Amino acid sequence: GTSFGKPQPSSKGNAYEEAQKLGNKMPCIILVNPFLDQNVGSVARTMMNFGLTELRVVNPECDILSDDAQALSAGAFDIIRNAKVFNNVSDCVADLTHIYATSDRPRHMTQMMYTPKKAAEVVLDVTYSDEKAGIMFGRERTGLFNEEMALATAIVTIPTFNHFSSLNLAQSVNIICYELGMRNDHIRNVAPPEQWLQRKDRHRLANRDDLNNFFRRLEASLEQKMLSADDTHRANLFVDIRNIFQRVSNTLQQFSWL
Repeated sequence: GTSFGKPQPSSKGNAYEEAQKLGNKMPCIILVNPFLDQNVGSVARTMMNFGLTELRVVNPECDILSDDAQALSAGAFDIIRNAKVFNNVSDCVADLTHIYATSDRPRHMTQMMYTPKKAAEVVLDVTYSDEKAGIMFGRERTGLFNEEMALATAIVTIPTFNHFSSLNLAQSVNIICYELGMRNDHIRNVAPPEQWLQRKDRHRLANRDDLNNFFRRLEASLEQKMLSADDTHRANLFVDIRNIFQRVSNTLQQFSWL
């Protein structure tokens, strides 16, 4: 398997192809509204360092294919060249079953929190069960909006010095990709996962597009019973309901029963 912390071949020429052999066992990395093309290049470099190849970018405010992005990618430009670009977060995550959002602390919702090390364990348990997962990073200046974090299965937070906690985007991706690389190396070379999700034959898991269709039906029904509720109360209730269902894996058939 792919090894980290051990002597590596000096050539980078086939790094992208070798990393792709990991298939869907690694999550995708999602960048929301990146502002600096240099950061996108640095993110690609750190992804390649640890064997991740799928990059998704939501509504970039920079040219992700610029010369600066290519220079900072340091040989990992294939990741950017093959990146998928979306107009909004909902479309970006539609085919995923689990989304992990990065934030210091969500203040307006109750949510499961993971350190990068624990997140790597949880995420790869998911992907080694053949579920699709993504780790979402917010804007350089403002991070993720509340409505974007509300889409998450859980939140990943990087412990830092309380008096100087701000991290560069590429630094944040680096820390989490490092933990993913270490965990993946452990799984492939030391011990396979000790838990996995066994689906019924011919039953696929509901992805975020399926969940959104369910939520739209549910919220439309609740709207009729909440005519006197103010907009803030209604919005908070809907976020709480989404969190209930997003924390677990459900099949499409199970949602069809609701």
